[in-house]
Amino acid sequence: MYIAIMMPFRLCFGVEAKSMGTMWLWELSIDFMFIADIMLNFRTGYYETDAEGVEFIQTDPCKSANNYLKGWFTIDFFSGIPYDLLTVGVLSQVKGLKMLKGFRFFKFIKLLRFLKISKLIKNREVLDYIEDLQSDLRTRSALRIIKIIVLTAFACHFMSCIWGLVGLSSAQKGIVGWFSFDDIELVERMDNSGEMGYVIPPDKVGHVYLASFYLCFTTITSVGYGDIFPINNSERGVAIVIEAGGGLVYAMIIASVTSIVTSMDANTRLVQEELDSISSYCRIANFPKKLGKRVRRYFRHYYATKSAIDQGAILTQLSRTLRSEVAEFMLADMLGTVDIFRSVNSTDSSEMWAAILPLLRPVKFEEDELLCEQGEDTQDLMVVIEGKVKCIAKLEDSEMAVLSQHRSQEVPNTGRETRILSTGDCINDVNMLRIWDHAVESARALCPTDVYVLTHLDFHRTFGEKKHDDLKKEMEYHAKSRYDTIPTENSSWGRPVRVRTTARIDEWRKANPLDVSETEQARKTQAAKLLRRTSMASPEREGSQERKKKNKKKKKKESSSSSY
Repeated sequence: MYIAIMMPFRLCFGVEAKSMGTMWLWELSIDFMFIADIMLNFRTGYYETDAEGVEFIQTDPCKSANNYLKGWFTIDFFSGIPYDLLTVGVLSQVKGLKMLKGFRFFKFIKLLRFLKISKLIKNREVLDYIEDLQSDLRTRSALRIIKIIVLTAFACHFMSCIWGLVGLSSAQKGIVGWFSFDDIELVERMDNSGEMGYVIPPDKVGHVYLASFYLCFTTITSVGYGDIFPINNSERGVAIVIEAGGGLVYAMIIASVTSIVTSMDANTRLVQEELDSISSYCRIANFPKKLGKRVRRYFRHYYATKSAIDQGAILTQLSRTLRSEVAEFMLADMLGTVDIFRSVNSTDSSEMWAAILPLLRPVKFEEDELLCEQGEDTQDLMVVIEGKVKCIAKLEDSEMAVLSQHRSQEVPNTGRETRILSTGDCINDVNMLRIWDHAVESARALCPTDVYVLTHLDFHRTFGEKKHDDLKKEMEYHAKSRYDTIPTENSSWGRPVRVRTTARIDEWRKANPLDVSETEQARKTQAAKLLRRTSMASPEREGSQERKKKNKKKKKKESSSSSY
């Protein structure tokens, strides 16, 4: 970075570091550090792929040196030559090195060192670090803005050096140029090689550089005040180049800033597009004003709760372990307390959260809005996320007579069973599992309420295969245990009429435990097989790779001996 900034400045403005001075020694030490890096590169390993496609680090000295000679050595060699040392003092009098005095711009070759950054960026650890920095949206946007500022500053710096060079060259030749109009007079001075020449006065160097930078910046931003302008043909030619380059840089700035603004949040952009489509639909369909507002409000809440980005597609591309961890993080705390998801919340079935997550649909109900009505056909499970819901189950006299046998839960004289739902409570679980077709109770929102809806169609489409029978069996058990039933001819379980209290649910489950002996045994057997397979896989694989490498070396030795 130091070389990229200071080398063009010193060469174009004729500012040399004083021989044997602090800056001269510092710049010379940079050259020697680069030479030392060249030596180390001959012994630096590199990634190589064997015949089986396995990638490993090749550390053989001869192969490492050969790989470096074929790659970066040529660029490193010419950019590592210490030109300052060869053109100063006793070495400057050596025949052959005197030629370098007239070719001081050979020092620009040092800028090739800047290409090494591309090699650094390709390093895997560096790439991972950069990616981690850019994982946050705000950090990524800030880094992109910093990148634009740095690239613009570098462009202005290089253009300023070129503009200063053409002005200095015109002044040295006695041609009237922009230096003359800025009252800049050159002074005669001896350089490090002992030759006399006209240079910019030390106290005017900052003034000249600032004027050059000012011209280039105003040119790039298409302002151009006109107080500094080209006078002779050389300056006009350079001005054309600066204007062309400045136009490209300015276009890059506008494009980059536009990209940053439009990609500040991909989800926000997608949501806005969806809401615009919904508004257009409501207008084309001639919805009443109130109905259109309710539709838009519904989808606005839907996308505020659920991302407009396809979560299912993202989860599908993750590994099995990552997919389970992400879904469990998002749902386990919220839905883990729901009875029918108890089996899903077990450690060996955590991957089920990944299958359930894309199926959940957030819905918002306004105050006093009906979620469902007792007796209506429904297949949707509803889980309260936020808010409160009042559930009422109207009981007939015959049903109250049967229910009165349960002393631990009294039957109200009014024939109305009432309960209040809050976060984590659910309704219509038996309907989603198709144990019963009609809503057991009516539900109405007491305040603005958010719920997750899981339909039977989505659930069956995902868990309809035979391998999920054990999971569904446990879910049905937990759902049935929550209801008091009335005997009926159509179902051996009966007809659900109300939800039991928590104490009675626990009492019923103790009296009627789920027979999961076969299921648990099958899971333990499968887990044991998987653990045994995992523990045995890595040693076998390593052993097979070692055997293959030994056989490969043996074949090489046999081929070499046969050639002799």
